[in-house]
Amino acid sequence: MAASTRSLPTLFVLLMAAGHTLLADEGRIPIFQPTTITSTGSYVVTRDITVASGNVITIQASYVTLDLNGKTLTIQSTVPEDTVIGIGPGASNLRVRNGRVVGGWRGVANLLGGALGVLEVSKVSFSGHGADAIRFQSADAVTVSECRFRKVGNSGVSIQSAALSSAAHIVGNDFSDVDNRAITLTNVRSVEVLNNVISNANTGIETVYVSPPLVPGGSSLIQGNVIEAGSDIALPADGILVYASVGAQLQAALVLDNVVSGFAPGIEVHSGQGARISGNVVHRGVSTGLSNGDGILVFSGAQTLVEGNEVQGNAGCGLVFNAGTNANAYRNNMLRGNGGGAVCNTGVGTTDAGGNIL
Repeated sequence: MAASTRSLPTLFVLLMAAGHTLLADEGRIPIFQPTTITSTGSYVVTRDITVASGNVITIQASYVTLDLNGKTLTIQSTVPEDTVIGIGPGASNLRVRNGRVVGGWRGVANLLGGALGVLEVSKVSFSGHGADAIRFQSADAVTVSECRFRKVGNSGVSIQSAALSSAAHIVGNDFSDVDNRAITLTNVRSVEVLNNVISNANTGIETVYVSPPLVPGGSSLIQGNVIEAGSDIALPADGILVYASVGAQLQAALVLDNVVSGFAPGIEVHSGQGARISGNVVHRGVSTGLSNGDGILVFSGAQTLVEGNEVQGNAGCGLVFNAGTNANAYRNNMLRGNGGGAVCNTGVGTTDAGGNIL
């Protein structure tokens, strides 16, 4: 019994030593005040940090992991270009996760003149930004997952790319009170926008291609999102927009199993090629003077298949094939109770493949 008692202090010392070894092996560098990161490594925020203006954290190195550790980073002003977490020129392969980002002009963004490579943002809550919560320009591959966005002055997630191999994965996020676009992706070649919940936003989700064209064009999967304009939005725009400007490469898109309510129009495919719009519920489209409030609008492009959608109670038409479209088809859609009629225009060579409930 005496031998066992003497072993307890030794055991305690061994456990403490093991604990210190584990912390040392983890190698995370603490951040407890406004900081510029200039070296590769893993960093952890150890206390809430608030500044009146300027950036809270600036990242000027690649291969950096920043764990907010449940803490809050705040800028009290919304002066243009003040960014809570600013990413400097050349920084790439970054991860930001697990905390709260409040105030400032932007939440997480690359600074003027800075290009991004690969970046992941996960489990971060954004609120109170004067412009965009997340804004990346010249990005290569971006993942935004399980984040929350509240009271954002412009866009929730805004990504622009000029890379031929660019990709964006926007998955499982929650947006509300976004004054402009919840999600906007420009010239991003491969896009997944999955299982996001969007409420009180002027525009829900848009993927955009603009000139000069990238060859070949992009592809988008937009699936399982719930998108609501909300009564606070005076002039709602598109719930989901797939768009290519004149001269840009056409896009292939799958727009599947989304719930879209209160927009003008609900779903719009503009200069798509080989798109499929399937299994969506599109309700309560509103007329704004700029739009008739149609449910699904195939504005231009070719070979779009519209099938199995429930499109009811919209101010405009349930389904529109604009005059500039060709070789499209529609089937098995519920298209009742729309103020402008069930199907308006049929473009050129559009096929009613049957099974529609008008």
